[in-house]
Amino acid sequence: VVQAGAQHTGLEPASFDVVFIRNLLVHNGPAAGAILGHARGLLRPGGHLLCAEPDITGLRLPARAAAEQELEQRWIQMMRSMGNDPGLGADGRLAALIAAAGFILDSAVHRVDLLEVERSPVWTARQMMVDKGFATNADIARWDTAIAARLRDVGLLACRLPVTAVVAHPAPA
Repeated sequence: VVQAGAQHTGLEPASFDVVFIRNLLVHNGPAAGAILGHARGLLRPGGHLLCAEPDITGLRLPARAAAEQELEQRWIQMMRSMGNDPGLGADGRLAALIAAAGFILDSAVHRVDLLEVERSPVWTARQMMVDKGFATNADIARWDTAIAARLRDVGLLACRLPVTAVVAHPAPA
């Protein structure tokens, strides 16, 4: 196991047949070019990048999850304020970013993942949302109460999350 920054992993350059990136660029917008540049440098000749990123702006929650939808929207606002693109998996954005980083696209596939979760993954960022001024402790308590009621009355949250996956190889130097 290597623990390192995504743009400086310390891994041996030109030593991998495949570099796989998932749910990373959507959270690291300002560093996305450097991350992709590093990934390109890790690939052997003939190697490929496989990258999959969500379109969190396209996340669809059931009507009974209004509080959780509000939580998602606040998180999206926070991510945008940090220079990230929560909609990276939509409208060809991921493919354009990868091409701009010096890759040639081999394929791009858009799909919708069906998820069943107790809580949105955004829940893990609740303290950051408070710290950055995108939520209050009262918001967190209100959302927690709504989630607990939904879990008790309905069970898991079923949602639909658009995702784009791209396969690419480095452009010739």
